[in-house]
Amino acid sequence: TSSYVGILPEDVLQEFYSSLALAALPNALCERPVALPDDETVTRALSVFDRNSTVDGHRIGVIYIGPGQKHEAEILSNTSGSPAYTTFISELGTLTRLKGATFNTQDLDREYDSDGTHTYCWRDRATEIVFHIPTMMPTDTEFDPKCTNKKKHVGNDSVNIIWNESGAPFAFDTLPSQFAHVYIEITPSATPSFLDMRRQPGAYTYKA
Repeated sequence: TSSYVGILPEDVLQEFYSSLALAALPNALCERPVALPDDETVTRALSVFDRNSTVDGHRIGVIYIGPGQKHEAEILSNTSGSPAYTTFISELGTLTRLKGATFNTQDLDREYDSDGTHTYCWRDRATEIVFHIPTMMPTDTEFDPKCTNKKKHVGNDSVNIIWNESGAPFAFDTLPSQFAHVYIEITPSATPSFLDMRRQPGAYTYKA
């Protein structure tokens, strides 16, 4: 339309999902369709075709490390984080109820709230991201002292964002995993007191 100017990144991604016929050469449009084999494999594939997601789904862990924390169990047992961390996760996407969700929650429970009641999600026409956030998941140190229920999610995420307020550099072997390939560490440049935050709004900054 006359009001549309420029091309958005998601428009470029959509091109990869457009029909090949639309991008084919004019002489290719006359080609006759090829019949699929009439066998069990094709029949089974077609029967579940409508279950395929229309967008690319991704899962990213967001892990809070508090002051002085070094060990996996104490990190995963966090039930909250600093004000800056809370603000950060709230800006990652939309707070979404898990129970009854009709989209792919990337293995987060949608029936019994066993992985928490809510998480943050981001989505456009081509891509959706579900964030696995241990501080938003149930914590039971009596029956699950190692927080294995949380670890099964972030331990299987190929990308994890580490919000590090420990006061020490993040060690990659802190959260051992065979699937985590990328750690994005965010370290606050300063940790002011509550009074400092009240006196100087916006003074709390962080660096990646």
